[in-house]
Amino acid sequence: LTANKPIEIQGHVDLTVFENFTMKYASITLAEDASLTLHVGGELNIRSSYVGNENQSTQSWMDASRVQIYGHNDEDWDISGISTVKAELYAPSSDVEISGVSTICGRIAGEDVTIRGGSRVLYDQSLDNGGFADSSGLLYNDDGTLQSEVQQLTQLDPVVLDSVERA
Repeated sequence: LTANKPIEIQGHVDLTVFENFTMKYASITLAEDASLTLHVGGELNIRSSYVGNENQSTQSWMDASRVQIYGHNDEDWDISGISTVKAELYAPSSDVEISGVSTICGRIAGEDVTIRGGSRVLYDQSLDNGGFADSSGLLYNDDGTLQSEVQQLTQLDPVVLDSVERA
């Protein structure tokens, strides 16, 4: 996707890209009741682009769960320049780098996530209604308290996290 070729999502759209997905100076906006699920088989490169609601501002709220982007390989993901992405990004086998003055409004799951320059992640607390962050998720006991193994974590070491998962 390039400049002067904006895409507006209407309705509920599922899009699969088998290879690389690239946006340069482009935008994908969602109509008021629209949602987008994007599956990427290769690299994801977003440079000075926008994904989110029609307002196209970090100052306007949008339910980030309306845009879900999934990576299906261990390809690198790069969000750079002056980009704003209002979405849930799931690339558990990929290295994700956010650089420049990019903003992610939502959440990210990646093998390694690096935030450089003036970039930022604005976590959307409305996403807590499900998954590991929900009090009924796997990190919590039946009474809603955090499991003792999780309370003892001092770093996000993969070996320790694997042992907590097995517990």
